[in-house]
Amino acid sequence: MQQAYLYELFRVKTTQVQMIHSRGYYIPKDEHFFLTDKEYQEGIDFIKQKYATIAYQEGVPINSKMSQRYYRTYTVADQTYNDSIIVHYLPIPKSGKDPNKNDIKDITTQFTSIANTGEKVRLMIISGVKINNPTTSDLSKLGLVYTIELFYHSAILSNPSKFFLCPKMRILNEVERKLFLAETNLDPQNLREILTDDAMVRYLGAKEGDIIEIERDFVPVNIMDANNVSWSVVVNREVFERRKKKSKKNELLTGKTTLD
Repeated sequence: MQQAYLYELFRVKTTQVQMIHSRGYYIPKDEHFFLTDKEYQEGIDFIKQKYATIAYQEGVPINSKMSQRYYRTYTVADQTYNDSIIVHYLPIPKSGKDPNKNDIKDITTQFTSIANTGEKVRLMIISGVKINNPTTSDLSKLGLVYTIELFYHSAILSNPSKFFLCPKMRILNEVERKLFLAETNLDPQNLREILTDDAMVRYLGAKEGDIIEIERDFVPVNIMDANNVSWSVVVNREVFERRKKKSKKNELLTGKTTLD
C-alpha cells in the first residue's frame, strides 16, 4: 500500500512541477528531478527519501518539505518578481476520508495574509482525498477575490500535455490577444469554446475569457487554417450548460434548431 501511494505521490508531484514550470515559474534546483521522466523505482525512492515520512498505518503523511512550496516568475530586466504561486499538499488524514478542516483554514488564512500585502499571488491546493462540500464552498468564496486552484490526485496522475493526441496549447497574453482580435476582426464570443474544467485549460491555469491558441500536427475538418492553428475562448462550464439548456428550451418553443 505504501509503495503504491508513494508512486502516486511521485506522479502527482511530477505533473505539478511540470505544470508550474510550463506557466513560467522558476523551479528550485531540488525539484529539477521532476522535470524529466523517471523510472518507477527511482521515483519512489526519491519521494521516500526527500518528502514522505512513513508514520501512519493508514496512508503516508507528507512532511513540511512537500506540504508547501513557493514559486515565482522573475523579470531579469528590472530585477522584480511578477507573480507568485503557493502550492499546498494536504496531509492524508488517518481516517482516509475528509482532510482536516483546520488544515484548509490554516492554509487560506496564511494565503490571505500574504495576498493582503499587495503581492500578486495565487493558491494551488492538492489533495489525495475528496474535500467535503462546506469546505469547497469556503474555497469558492475566497476564489471570488483571489485565484485558487484545487486539484485532486486523480486529475494530475499524468501530464495531459504529454498525451500523444494532445495539441500544443498556450494562452495568448494581453498584447497578443488585442492584436489577434484586431487582425481577425473577431469577437471572442464568435470563437470556438473550450471549458474551464478541460484538463489542458486547468494545466495552463487559464481563466474564463482567456483565448487559447491551439496548434495541431494533424488537421481536423473545418476548424483549422492553413497553418494548423486555431483559437478557442475559455468558457465557464456552468454558463455553458445554462446557455445550452436555454437553447434547447427555445428550440422546443419555436420548433427550430440553432442550425435553422
